[in-house]
Amino acid sequence: MLGKIRHYRNDIEHYSRIMKRGYNAGAGGVDNSGFDREERLESSNRAKLLQGHQSLQRATESIARSHQIAAETDQIGVEIIDELGQQRETLVKTRDRVRLEGWLELK
Repeated sequence: MLGKIRHYRNDIEHYSRIMKRGYNAGAGGVDNSGFDREERLESSNRAKLLQGHQSLQRATESIARSHQIAAETDQIGVEIIDELGQQRETLVKTRDRVRLEGWLELK
C-alpha cells in the first residue's frame, strides 16, 4: 500500500516538474496549426494534472478501504479473544470442580 502511495506521489511530482518546464519553455510563438504554444501546453498540463489527481483519488479510496478492512479485522480479533477468554474460564471452572469432587487426581 505504501508503495502505491509513493508511486502516486512520484507521479504528481513528475507532472509538476513537467508543468514547470513546459511553462518556461513554451512562452510565446504560434505553431503550424495556428494554436498558441502556451495554450496547447496549458491544455496538456491540465490533462496531466487531472490524470495525476485521479490517480491520487484512487489511492485515497484504496487507503480508506484498507482502513475499513483493518478495523473490521480488529473487531473480529477482539471478539475471538473474548470468546477464547470465556472458554478458558469455563475450562478452569470445570477442572476445579473435577478436582474438588475428587473425580480425578490431576498432577
